[in-house]
Amino acid sequence: MISKHLLNQAKAFLCWDAFPEVAIQLAPIQAAVAYYYPPSPDVHSIVVFYQPDAQDFSPPFFLLFHEIGHYLQYQAHQRAGTLAHFYAALQADNGAEKATFERDSWERGAVALNAFFERHQMKKERLLAEYAAYADRCVMSYQ
Repeated sequence: MISKHLLNQAKAFLCWDAFPEVAIQLAPIQAAVAYYYPPSPDVHSIVVFYQPDAQDFSPPFFLLFHEIGHYLQYQAHQRAGTLAHFYAALQADNGAEKATFERDSWERGAVALNAFFERHQMKKERLLAEYAAYADRCVMSYQ
């Protein structure tokens, strides 16, 4: 189970230590959902909605790192000159290409999650396994 405190620590790590060019907001709502917004004009934004009275903050915690994965995808596509492909995949509803795009975001997010655990000297095996299982469930929803 992940606490709200750990979710706040993850946000601080991602927007202050790892990716200072990304604005991250945690917003209370009825169900966890998250969005990545490409730069407008130069600021990338991530908004994570979460249930404030939740016992377990795993969904918003995992979604936060998934959305950082989209930011990392954007950076890679920008360097490669393939932003049109990034935007097309980001806006697709479902299908094999969308599932592959989302899987890639989850995998890139896992790298940032691992860096967070290393930075805070936390045991990571169980939470990385839970992250991977959550990612699998989410990716399956696009197929």
